[in-house]
Amino acid sequence: MYALAGPNKDASEGMKRELFVLSSKQHGGGPVMQCWHPDGLLLSTTGQNKVVHIFDRSGALVDEISLAAPCQQLDWAKDGDLLAISQQESNSVLFWDKNSRKTTTLDTNLKESVSFIAWSKVGPQLAIGTTRGNLLIYNKKTQRKTPTIARHTKAITTGAWNGKNYLALGGEDKQITVTTHEGEPVEQTVVKSEPLDIMFSEMKADKKSQKTESTISLNLGRKTIYLYNLTDRDNPIELAFQPKYGTITAYRWFGDGYMMLGFSEGYFVVISTHMKEIGQELFSSKLFNSALTDICFSAALKKTAVCGDNTIKVVDVGNWKSVTDTFMIENEVVDKLSWTKDGTILSVSTESGAVYNFLTKIPMINAVSDTRWSCLASLRAVSVVDSLVPDRNIVIDLDFEPLFVALGPLHVSVGVNNHAWFYKVANDSQAMVAKKEYLGTVERITINQVYAAALLQEGRVQLHGIEPSVTQSKLFPEKEGDEASITCCELTKDFLIYGTSKGVIVYFSLSDWTQLSEYKHDKGLAIKGVWPNPTGSRIVFVDANNDGYIYSPVSDDQLVQIPKFPITVSRVMWDSADAGVFVVADLECEKLYTYTFHAFSTTQAVATQIATSKPAERYVAVLTHNGVFTAIGDTGLGVKITLASHEYIAPPNTLTVDKAKKAFNQCLALGRLKDCWELSMKCKDKDLWSQLCKQAMMLLDIDTAINVYRQVGDAAMVLALHKLRSVEEKHLLAGHISLLLQDYQQAEYLFLQSSRPQMALEMRRDLLHWEQALKLAAKLNPETIPILSKEYALQLEGKGDWKKAIEMYSKGVTGANDEQDRQCTAGIIRMTLRLGDTQKGISMCLGVKDKTLYRECAAILESMKQYAEAAALYERGGVFEKAVTLYLQVKNHQAAGALIDKVTSPKLHGQYGKLMEEQRRYPDAEKAYSVAKEIDSVIRLNLEFLGNPGKVRAQAGSHTPSAEFR
Repeated sequence: MYALAGPNKDASEGMKRELFVLSSKQHGGGPVMQCWHPDGLLLSTTGQNKVVHIFDRSGALVDEISLAAPCQQLDWAKDGDLLAISQQESNSVLFWDKNSRKTTTLDTNLKESVSFIAWSKVGPQLAIGTTRGNLLIYNKKTQRKTPTIARHTKAITTGAWNGKNYLALGGEDKQITVTTHEGEPVEQTVVKSEPLDIMFSEMKADKKSQKTESTISLNLGRKTIYLYNLTDRDNPIELAFQPKYGTITAYRWFGDGYMMLGFSEGYFVVISTHMKEIGQELFSSKLFNSALTDICFSAALKKTAVCGDNTIKVVDVGNWKSVTDTFMIENEVVDKLSWTKDGTILSVSTESGAVYNFLTKIPMINAVSDTRWSCLASLRAVSVVDSLVPDRNIVIDLDFEPLFVALGPLHVSVGVNNHAWFYKVANDSQAMVAKKEYLGTVERITINQVYAAALLQEGRVQLHGIEPSVTQSKLFPEKEGDEASITCCELTKDFLIYGTSKGVIVYFSLSDWTQLSEYKHDKGLAIKGVWPNPTGSRIVFVDANNDGYIYSPVSDDQLVQIPKFPITVSRVMWDSADAGVFVVADLECEKLYTYTFHAFSTTQAVATQIATSKPAERYVAVLTHNGVFTAIGDTGLGVKITLASHEYIAPPNTLTVDKAKKAFNQCLALGRLKDCWELSMKCKDKDLWSQLCKQAMMLLDIDTAINVYRQVGDAAMVLALHKLRSVEEKHLLAGHISLLLQDYQQAEYLFLQSSRPQMALEMRRDLLHWEQALKLAAKLNPETIPILSKEYALQLEGKGDWKKAIEMYSKGVTGANDEQDRQCTAGIIRMTLRLGDTQKGISMCLGVKDKTLYRECAAILESMKQYAEAAALYERGGVFEKAVTLYLQVKNHQAAGALIDKVTSPKLHGQYGKLMEEQRRYPDAEKAYSVAKEIDSVIRLNLEFLGNPGKVRAQAGSHTPSAEFR
């Protein structure tokens, strides 16, 4: 059953949640032993009543084993299949089998009693020590018993195995021995007092090296700690402590060579075994008025529990000054502590024989649907919480401890192994609507409104309807004999999306009940996880190289690699309030990476990491909404953290100008342009407006861009943007904006992707980018190549690239004998002359009846100092003065004389007159001088050479003679 409730009051009490209590009546009163299964599945306890009890994690009795004598020791095998039980005054060991729930007896065949047992940490061996110092090693795999030569003379009372399968033993004879797992001797030494609590650990060295458990530690007579290093046997270390601490009651290794100790006067001390720090106390505090009786360290929680009197205190090893929890058990004296390996349950035994079990960590299974999330409220209850309405907390009580949970818009599912139960959590429904048995063990389930998809451990996905009314079902992969196993899957409203070990991502349509698309990843790298956005139009996926990508089966930018992607990922969360933002949490949620992704912009789709957040504690990531990250703590409580990417964002009227600028920068990075506009108006900062203009243009937000450009007074840009408001197609709009931003390459790319690729050609032509224009024309409009070639040739001619120009002019000839061909032919002739082939160029030029061309070619020949040829073409082009000038320059008097009457320039006539005078052609000289208005020369010729005094008098009547004639 389940019920609506507010926040769980028990959950707010953290580690103080009492899970179950085993009363002293069950153990017969007096001290009690307790030992957790390696996987935390079962708890074995025994007391004075000679009965060993086996309980499950919820306190339900699984089995009872009656003994002939009080129990001496309990120990689970490393794989948890056997519990070894030794009894006082007995030479045999009892085994309880977890699978069959039956007991068997191992007879040691020794005359003396068993005094010590310990399973190997890495192998199938059980060490059995006796009251006379003998050692027997039993191999549960081969069932072989290996007796060893007695090296102890008295009872073996303590011992430990290390990771290399070495066994260290200590006994009442004050000896320490080390043997291999086959009983071969390795080391033997004598100490001054009886050794207690032998352990193996790695003592910190000055330089980091490969870690091996080579240091044997022991409590020496409860006064000192003795450290014996197997790699430095000649230099044992004995650590003594302040007398005020009292005697050593307990000690534990933790971390990288650190040790914590408890004392009879209630002190708790932490030391390092680093040689530079040895003898120095890193932490010391009196936690209890009387003796500190036990220490228990949880590596999973990174916390230590200590007890004394009737009190248990929990200390965070990351901050020794922080006691995170303190709680008392009334009318009891706490004796021993033990923690499950995963830190879920802390068991506390008392001197009266009771065992109290506290839930110290909720198993972190959880599921998300939009803004709602689900997790365990306790070991046998699941809760559903809406992060926007946290007071409305739905709790479902269960009859079992689930191993997985799934959440959809209407249902929550919980399950174990190959079974799942579905409950409706909408419209105030309180009924279990379905129970499902799957074809294999379920790894996880994902659900939507109608369907559930179970990922099975053997690499298959079983898709089915949640409620009995939906009968459709399917098993994936669809292809028989497909060697690829499915590694991950997710359901959205419309799709089942899954990835495989061969690097394939498949979209399956739930409405059409058929496969829509299949994407094969580079090099066939396995897909480790997929996280779709709410619609399923895009997913983030991670491959076997731990690289992250954004994939869309319908986008032009189908695959985008995510930069600066973390190596380890626990979850990717799309912000449910901001479609372009997603957050990546690393494995232990130590860092949160915020990314933005804009599918439509003037640039190609790209993901950008904009911030990194570092939560103060370790959490399990759940979801992100509007920049607020929701996570689950160890106690199952939801925790909300504002991401670093959103920490300054708030209503503008609540911010100072400095904070408003910071908020502006964060909104700009997130693409929240409307918020940026409001913040920029508050700040009245031109730099902010400039940034906003650019970003608004890039993100195609025309209205915001118009507002900002109007604010800064750029009327031309406002008018240009107004013309674009009617453009609805994204690529076409982005192309126009890229053009306005003068990003021509991107504008071309976007125009080509649009429904009007011709715009790319028009842009390049208008910009006189002829090379690019010709390439585009070849694909888009080959008919325009001649016109573009001619225009390009004109540009090349102007730049002096004659060779390239003649090539373009040649491509411009169409054969239509129109103006286009006339211009190109003229260009070819000009370039022929420019390239030095004057004879061919002149010949071609004379073959075209075009005075303009004659004049152009004449100018080219003149610049090349081909004066005679230039003069002839000037003459044909009707530029007689130029022709006469060049004829005179090359002394072609006849050609000059033929044209002199067509020339009006006095200067040229004067030059021609002098030439005629030199040749004694005085009448022609007189005529030229007369046209040139050189009267003195006319008079001189008439007096000296022509004998015409009358003509002289006539000329003199209208002209004042020079001094030469007066």
